[in-house]
Amino acid sequence: HNCLPLAPSPATAADSADHLVDACRPRRIMGVTTVDLDDFGTWEQERCATSPLSWRLPASESLADWKIVVKVEGEDNGTGSQQTKTYDVHRCQLAVPPHESNYFAALFRNSFNESTVRETKLQVKASAAEAFPLLLDFVYGDEDYELEITSAPQAVALRWLSNYLGIRDAFEGANQWSKNELEQCPKSAPHFLREAGLYGDEKMIDIAAKICGRRSLDFEAEVLQPLPPSLFRRAFDHCEPCKEGTLSRAVAKYLGARGDGDLEARDSARELTRQEKLQRISPEAAPTLLKIALHFDLPDVEARCVETVSKSWRGLLTEPNCQLFQRQPSPSEQADSPAAASKTDPGSKKRTKKRPREAPPNHFADEPIPEPVQIRILRGALREASSNHEQEMRHNRAKVARLEAELEKAKRAIAPYPTAAYLQASLSY
Repeated sequence: HNCLPLAPSPATAADSADHLVDACRPRRIMGVTTVDLDDFGTWEQERCATSPLSWRLPASESLADWKIVVKVEGEDNGTGSQQTKTYDVHRCQLAVPPHESNYFAALFRNSFNESTVRETKLQVKASAAEAFPLLLDFVYGDEDYELEITSAPQAVALRWLSNYLGIRDAFEGANQWSKNELEQCPKSAPHFLREAGLYGDEKMIDIAAKICGRRSLDFEAEVLQPLPPSLFRRAFDHCEPCKEGTLSRAVAKYLGARGDGDLEARDSARELTRQEKLQRISPEAAPTLLKIALHFDLPDVEARCVETVSKSWRGLLTEPNCQLFQRQPSPSEQADSPAAASKTDPGSKKRTKKRPREAPPNHFADEPIPEPVQIRILRGALREASSNHEQEMRHNRAKVARLEAELEKAKRAIAPYPTAAYLQASLSY
């Protein structure tokens, strides 16, 4: 108590303040300012421009305090090790609103093993590894930041990543983008279906399969070919029985592009060619489905395809039906063929111009049709042609009879008139 200084009187305090202000006021003595309090010293030269906190900055500059190592499942860089990428991040961004991760929040608040090494390892699909930077941008963004999604694989991958890491806002953003894309562009449904199959996303699989089924799988072959048989059959099950032949064209595209390289090919061919679904086989799909039926020994499908090709007898000598009647070359003829010579002659590749190859190819296009089946097709075509010819003749005879009756009626109508003889002669001529 004795050490405390006595409080100055109000008058004394006011005088002291005025004195300090007066002392700090710049004065000029012979043109020189005597007081300068703005000198920051040597730190002024080392001050750098400020930038928002970002995982894209070097760790030494952003003072990152955590690492996320992302590994791609099933891929290596040629040395037997998996493809990896490391991201330097900040715990305060991962576990704090507005876009916090429940996974990392629980990790940082509990004594997990990862907390000691300050590193998290994630093993994900290739599309998730590519989409991971988009998720980090979202986590580091403000409340109004939106995911920058540009494709169906990105949307499905971000849906899985945000669900796994517990980032609800990102999950809802991926769902909204997927919903808008499927409503505005149904042609993207096969891409959603394939990607959802990689992640086992049953809700997305069901929605995409229903959209594919409503369109009767009317997509290009290169879009259908990557679908595994199990996913294609799920979409096929949602298709309504089709009488226009659209579904048969889709099945022919898919089976032709897949070939017989997998164990499910035979079962898929039998399942996808059921008559209750393929009520009508289109003439465009019949040649491919016929070769598939012969390859997998499906007699019911074979008979229906032979009937379809026979009914379209007018196009038997045009593409692609003319390929049905190409004779299968003997082994000796195959050895002497130009295709076989090009395989053995190393210089043939230099002489022939390389043509762009359609993707994916029809693996059954070059398979020959047995001669008994060709004969059945020709016999059916002759029967159809004869039947059509008789129908056309009956139609023509009825048309001629109708015209003759109209002519007689016209003759009788003009007979009483003076010029009837002239008109009759002209009509007879």
